Amino acid sequence: MKTIGIIAEYNPFHNGHAFQIREAKAQTGADFVCVVMSPDFVQRGTYSVSDKYTRTETALHGGADVVLELPVRYAAAGARDFAAGAVGILHQINCIDYLSFGCETPQTAALSDAASVLVKEPEALTASLRKGLKTGMGFAAARESALKEFAETNSVPELISFLETGQLRMPNNILAIEYLAAIRKYHSDIIPLPVRRVHAGYHQKISPESRTGRTSSPEQIASAEGIRELLLNGETEAARSFIPEASQPPLFHAIQISGFPSSDFYSRLLRFRLQEEKDYSRFEDISPALSGRISSNLNAYTDAESFSSFLQTRVFPKTHIDRALLHILLSLEKTERTDGMIQPPGYVRILGFRRDAAAFLREMQEVSSIPVITKPAAAKKTLSEPALSRFEEDLHASHVYQLLFRSEVLEEYTRSPVIV
Repeated sequence: MKTIGIIAEYNPFHNGHAFQIREAKAQTGADFVCVVMSPDFVQRGTYSVSDKYTRTETALHGGADVVLELPVRYAAAGARDFAAGAVGILHQINCIDYLSFGCETPQTAALSDAASVLVKEPEALTASLRKGLKTGMGFAAARESALKEFAETNSVPELISFLETGQLRMPNNILAIEYLAAIRKYHSDIIPLPVRRVHAGYHQKISPESRTGRTSSPEQIASAEGIRELLLNGETEAARSFIPEASQPPLFHAIQISGFPSSDFYSRLLRFRLQEEKDYSRFEDISPALSGRISSNLNAYTDAESFSSFLQTRVFPKTHIDRALLHILLSLEKTERTDGMIQPPGYVRILGFRRDAAAFLREMQEVSSIPVITKPAAAKKTLSEPALSRFEEDLHASHVYQLLFRSEVLEEYTRSPVIV
């Protein structure tokens, strides 16, 4: 039995995601696809357009066989912690053969070279990185500069070409490198399986001529960001063109019943949390300098989006600010690290599965080195204290997310996996 792991947000699930699943299966002949998916809050430091159960169902109808939850601490983190958490789960369940991930470059050797350098963390690279940070460069820019200097000094041609063409700044490439680095750090036997992103860029908008409103076809591929914009603007029929037909009913039913998360509610909740706290530096991604910047400008707060934009600088880009503010909202405090690496989750929760994936589920439950949770209410009897603390963070985050809707709040303890 061959299995493919995929790490995703599916915000929302679209034709590009279905293409990746088909392509990965075609390349490997795998029997099952197991997805580790972000919950109700995502890596950009904001909420998802639909809840995790709806997105789970769309993924299962779109080609996935099992969907596991990536705990919110990792899902709402920067690329390195995001990858460490997700790859950690796939590694610890001990039944994944391949990790399929998207990338924007055909230079896959350069991705591997970059990952190898980052894992080894040579002294010259670290010194160059620190030098860049001291000059006021943001972390991403300082790391790119340090990698380029290292590649030139050590004559790594593929990596030099990769960096000179700006490939390291592309979102999928950034994550791809961190996935490869995490596989190396865990000494995992999982085989990397890059799939080049086709048609639409990560942040690419959808042109007016592409908004046909026709029935979806696999060739109609757009970015998740572009599709979210259509959905939030009420252009439902246009959005359908880019979403697999089988995945459309659960998504559009959820939108019809519950609508979208309220940005106004989110802003109010965040304002309350900001006013409730005195020192923000105990939360993830917040240095004393950023904590002071937030505190000294709190009187400028009108809403979450404008406040984040107001706080951003070259050192603190907007995505970093968005994540930092989300960590305050969800009370995600800093955690211990080993050699700079966050510890992987001590459990895995099943969000949903296909009935014909029973063989894979049985194997996972038999060989997993971490507890497999199907019923949240049973977690207290199953998990260690550190793992239970992580799990309770997830429950809390789900309840906060539900407050962003005008519909009735559902008790997370009573939720069962989605089965199709």
